[in-house]
Amino acid sequence: GEVKCWGYDGLNQTAVPDDLGTAVAIAMGYEHSCAIQSSGDVKCWGRNDDQQTEVPAGLRPAIAIGASVWHSCVLEDLGGVKCWGSNSYGALNIPDDLEPATAISVSRYTTCAIEQDGELKCWGYNSDGQTTIPGDLGPAVVGVSAGGYHTCAIKNDGEVLCWGRNTSDQVTVPNDSAQPLVGIASGNIHTCAIEKDGEVTCRGSYSYGESDPPTD
Repeated sequence: GEVKCWGYDGLNQTAVPDDLGTAVAIAMGYEHSCAIQSSGDVKCWGRNDDQQTEVPAGLRPAIAIGASVWHSCVLEDLGGVKCWGSNSYGALNIPDDLEPATAISVSRYTTCAIEQDGELKCWGYNSDGQTTIPGDLGPAVVGVSAGGYHTCAIKNDGEVLCWGRNTSDQVTVPNDSAQPLVGIASGNIHTCAIEKDGEVTCRGSYSYGESDPPTD
């Protein structure tokens, strides 16, 4: 569909290119934006001081995309992962042994990918263990979300594991839900999940109400 953006536009991050055409996926970085066109081609615009909007030539058709502050990544149709931008924290250092992937997640400092067999791999800045995969996670991952300094994953049975910085209980998974979890999103210092019945639950910082879902 057509892409429309709004908000702060100091670096043209909301100025959608005239030639973008129909898009099938979008990703918002800190001050840049990216979209996958219906053809599978990728376009990015906005802040480019680390070449985070300079899409490499020769990409295969993209099926998923992620954008952070300094880098961008795509998942190609055959499972390849490609990233570009700043590599100051190692977020572009895709492991040589990475198998074809089914999903990716990009954070400020890290990148994660789920391989076809369900194994999760993460790389980049590891100040708080956020790229160190827990030994009990196993090769059964169906969802991943990389946050500021923590990472969360969903297993195929609906169980969620989170690891990394825990200054505000952002990796403390609630144990009071009888529902399996089907979606996960990690912010800078909070985490939210979708239960099977559609209810949203959040843990972490309440500084701006980010962990307090509306009751309506």
